[in-house]
Amino acid sequence: DTSTVCHSDAYFYLAIIGLHIDEPGLTIECLSNIEDLSRYGEDIYWYQALAFVKMAIKNPLVHDKAVRAVERVISNTEIPERRQQAEKMLQQLNN
Repeated sequence: DTSTVCHSDAYFYLAIIGLHIDEPGLTIECLSNIEDLSRYGEDIYWYQALAFVKMAIKNPLVHDKAVRAVERVISNTEIPERRQQAEKMLQQLNN
């Protein structure tokens, strides 16, 4: 179904835009509306973790969610640079 693919693509790119305009809540909301998660692979985990980290900076109540999201990236990514960056984010969250 091409409409599902188009909707998922739109939500995915809106999620990325949400990060760029410093609206991590929008990012989380858009990612949660993607129906075809397997199409985006580990990118979903990555952008979700970035959004939760941004949220945790402003709201300490989100800290635990951010830690779990970053740990999920570390355990699921196959991209070494992404793993290294996630490990640095995790260290910063735990300091």
